[in-house]
Amino acid sequence: MKRLGHIFGILLAGAVTIACTTGTSPLAPVSPAGAQPTAAEVTSETRTPTREPFRVLTWNMEHFVDPYDDPYVDNMIEDAGGWKSEEDHLLIAKALKLMNADVMALQEVESDRQVKLFLDTYWPDHGYKYYAGVSDIEWYQNVVIASRFPIGEIVSLREVEMVNPVSGATENKYNNRLLFAEIKPREDYSFFMACLHLKAGRSDVDIAWRTLQGDLVQETVARRKAWDPNMNIMVTGDMNFMFNTSEYDNLVNQGPVKLYDLLEDWNIEPVVRDNPRNSRIDHIFVNGNMLREYVEESAGLAQPLSFHDLVRVSDHFPYVASFYPEDL
Repeated sequence: MKRLGHIFGILLAGAVTIACTTGTSPLAPVSPAGAQPTAAEVTSETRTPTREPFRVLTWNMEHFVDPYDDPYVDNMIEDAGGWKSEEDHLLIAKALKLMNADVMALQEVESDRQVKLFLDTYWPDHGYKYYAGVSDIEWYQNVVIASRFPIGEIVSLREVEMVNPVSGATENKYNNRLLFAEIKPREDYSFFMACLHLKAGRSDVDIAWRTLQGDLVQETVARRKAWDPNMNIMVTGDMNFMFNTSEYDNLVNQGPVKLYDLLEDWNIEPVVRDNPRNSRIDHIFVNGNMLREYVEESAGLAQPLSFHDLVRVSDHFPYVASFYPEDL
């Protein structure tokens, strides 16, 4: 696959399924991936596209909440309506307009309703008619998919419990941020998108949580692909791991669904504002089916604002990629 790196100048309402378990195990064990084809092998027989591409955006928007206090959430940031100013809101709206993505995978947002309210207020003709989001019971950081294309089934892993092999703790509180939705750009073309915000932190316990979450993601997309071997799959969001880690390898290479890193040429420093030594932890992965529809060299860091303004509105940068809405 050709190198992906270059900077852009400018640059879902369906049935909700919440996966649940009652024991201490997550879903069925993930089978090893085995030998997997390279990106070049996958794309070697790609046909010539005939349709205009669509754009996908992933962005962690850092504590992005609405001005209203949710009585079910007890948190100082949410109670106070966040810390972003009106100027910040205008900058965010400007950035979203310039990037003009057809599908947005957003992290650290309060809810699908909050995202819609913001868009309706600051970008009235935005065109995002469909939303996917399953909020945490008592926390304000969630993930949301906003789409101009119809959304089919929505799948949440919010209630799935995991047992941490390092600490021995049993938790489900991190999994509200594992969201999946079927996006339908055309009647004859769809893809299954995962919008993720994995557990933060650098300790062995945190790494174990992220590894378990990666197993859950692989189990979910593998089950979907088993239903339809031709399914296009995208896994994107704030993974809180870098490219050269065991969690990366576990999610991308070791599961039953081989994933391909569209941002592999962006494994550079610095990205995270609070720690300039951190490399990029936001990712866009696709399976072999969707890799064939990838618009070559379209994936990368979006720069709709100056570096100063991007850093002002969030501690993560937005990333985009484009695809042809046809099975190639």
